[in-house]
Formats: sequence, C-alpha cells, structure tokens
Amino acid sequence: MLGDVTRVARLIMARLLERDEELRELAALARRVGRDPGRVVLMRGEAGVGKTAVISELVAGADPAVRVLQGWCDPLATPRPLGPLIDALAGLDRRVVDGLVGALDAGDTGGVYRRLLEVLRSGPRWLWVVEDMHWADGATLDLLRFLGRRISGLPLLLVMTYRDDEVGSRHPLAAAIGDVATSAAITRIGLTPLSRDAVAELSAGSGLNATDLHRLTGGNPFYVTEILGAGPDRDGLPHSVAEAVLGRLARLSDIARDTANAVAVCGPRASLALVHAICPHAKDGVDECLRAGVLVAEDGVLGFRHELARRATLDQIPDHERQLLHQGAMDVLSATPVEPDRLAALTFHADQSGDDDAAVRYGIAGAQRAAALGANREAAELYALALRHAPNVPAEQKVLWIEGHAFARYLYGDADTSASLWRQAIKMRRAMGDRLGEGEDLG
Repeated sequence: MLGDVTRVARLIMARLLERDEELRELAALARRVGRDPGRVVLMRGEAGVGKTAVISELVAGADPAVRVLQGWCDPLATPRPLGPLIDALAGLDRRVVDGLVGALDAGDTGGVYRRLLEVLRSGPRWLWVVEDMHWADGATLDLLRFLGRRISGLPLLLVMTYRDDEVGSRHPLAAAIGDVATSAAITRIGLTPLSRDAVAELSAGSGLNATDLHRLTGGNPFYVTEILGAGPDRDGLPHSVAEAVLGRLARLSDIARDTANAVAVCGPRASLALVHAICPHAKDGVDECLRAGVLVAEDGVLGFRHELARRATLDQIPDHERQLLHQGAMDVLSATPVEPDRLAALTFHADQSGDDDAAVRYGIAGAQRAAALGANREAAELYALALRHAPNVPAEQKVLWIEGHAFARYLYGDADTSASLWRQAIKMRRAMGDRLGEGEDLG
C-alpha cells in the first residue's frame, strides 16, 4: 500500500515539477479576467510534457466567481465538428444556451457565432479551456479565428493547448494561429521537458539510474512516470513507452484488462455508460483500473492518463476482439433517435467494425453536417471514408457524393485531389448520359 501511495504521489509531482513560472502566469491572467480585456493563451509542448496537469491546476485554483468551461479535440479520423464547443456547453443551464444549441443542431454557423457571443457577453467571467487543438476540426479552427479577433471585448480567458511537435508549417492549426498571430491579446506559453535534476527527484528510491532515465526519456514527464509506474520488478529499463504501458496492463486482472481495452476502443474520452454497455465486466473492472492508475475518471467520462497509453493499449488488442468492440459501440450509439453529434463517432466505429452499410449511412450524413458547419476538411474525410465502403452503390447516387467530396476538398485548399474527383464525376456523368450534369461539373 505504501508503495502504491509513493507511486501515485510521484506521478502527480512529475506533471507539476518545474512548472511554477507557467502556473503563476496563468493564475495572474485568470485573476484579471473580466477586469482586463479578454485574452487567448496558446500553450504548446510535446506529447506527455504535462499540459493537462497545468490546466488541471489552473482550473482547480480558479476563482469561484469565474465560470469554467472545458472542451476537448479528439484524435479521430472523423472528429466531431465544433466538438470542444459542444463539450463546453454540456455543463451550462439549457435555458442559457438553448438558442446556441439550436443553431448547432441546425448547422447554422452564423447563428452559432452570434449566439455564442451573446452567451459570453451576458454571463459571468469565463475561463474556457480547450485541450489538444492539434486535433481540431476545421470548424473549431474557424472558431479560434473568430474569437481571437473579438477576444478583447469579452470577459473571457481562452486557454488552448496543442502539441507543437505535431504542428508543422502546413498543419491547419499553424494557419489558424498565423491568422491571429498579430493580435495583442495572444499569450504564448511553452512547456519544456524536465531537467535531469527533476528526473532524479522523481526517481529517488526507485533503484533506477537518474542519468540513464533522463537520457532514455528525454525528460518527458509521461515517459518518466510510465517507466517508474511499471515498478521495480522489471529486468532493466523498458525500451519504449509501449512496453511500460503493456507492463502495467499485464498486472491487471482479466476483467480489468477487458475494461481497459473497451475504453481504448471507445476513444480518448469514453462515456462510462458506453463502456458498461460494451464490456459486461466494466462495473468491477473500472474500479481496479482506477486504483492501478491505468484509467482516470471525471464526470462520467473515462480515459487513459495519456493518449499514448491508450494507443499502446489499442494496438495490443487482437483484431477480432477489437472489431467486436467497435461493433458493440456502434450498436449502442446508433440507438434512435441518433444525435447529430454522434455521426462522426458512428462512422468511425462502423469503419473499424467493417460494416459497409453503416459506414456509408453515417459517413454521408456526417459529411453533410460537417460541411454545413464549415468543417470542410472533416467533411472531405467523411466522404472519403464512406466512399471506400460504397463500391456497389448505384452511379446516380455515388456521383453526388463524389461531387460533395470534391467541393469539400476544394473549400479547404486541396486543389489537386478536388480536381481529380471532379474528373471522376465528369466521367461518370458522361457514362450515364447526363449531359447537363456533366456540363455543370465542367463549369
């Protein structure tokens, strides 16, 4: 028991070591929200460097008079359009945001922007945190641009985190940041890996050489804590974080391991109800996973302590088991009436389970909704995924989807692919004898 407490304390400490300066800066900005002009904070750092821990400390220390909103971007092939906004609204009084929810459901982008400004201007002081912007959909990036230009007139501190090691010069987030870069209301905070001394403090008493551990991990808090969390029973240092994660899974009971697998399949933020529905043993397995530190829970949502751990877990699930879990998730999420916000997730699970009909049905509906909200990159990905599952769809229907795909590609700047798709649509229209449609595509 004492060893478990020591490990948990070490894991918590790692996320906040050498973060005093950043926490002081954020706390000062949070204290002034509503008194000074609004501000956007862009917090960058590599995967596992501790961005979420800093955010958690900021939220925990927020003034009770400041209303906290939280949202997340998910690492899915078909992310939810405006997912972080939908997450943030979940904790608000329905009467306050009813018009905004209506605009979202209707795919009315202009209405969404207008209603959002009304909510932010009429309410209290706000702290809004959006994590993992490197996975943001196009509509969320547009929302960053929109708020970034108007933030000074709002009682809002908007804090967005992202992995700078995944955001190159051609990444959509880089373009969005560039569009607001000249604003005086932007604050940039960078989190760096831990020093050798910090790693030595964390690894004290572990039996591991601090210099070797720092060299192996590069001072990344996640790598350090995963290796330390695997315990001293291993023969030597693990060669990768995946081994550390799998070593921790190996210490779980079969029931707990099944639960962790189900959570991994459900995504970065897995609904507890969904996990229970697809994993019969989750009632007991969740408790064990939480005690072991494999999973964390908050407000009915389960997740791994880091996305890298989820991916390592997902990779070790046998193909047939993973397919059955995706099928189960799709069956649960497809209960009628299907909420529009579920379409991207349903498409993802249908694709992974190999259900062609469902992938087409949900993929096309999701693509059309994403396009209506201005999330054109996500619309294109959904069209592409659906079309991969539609080899036998009648040409009269398929050509419409190809044209929608081509237009979405064009709108988000992928001109070459768009042109290729238009050529494909033109060829199909010609083969169908549809001269009018062919002419419209040529135009």
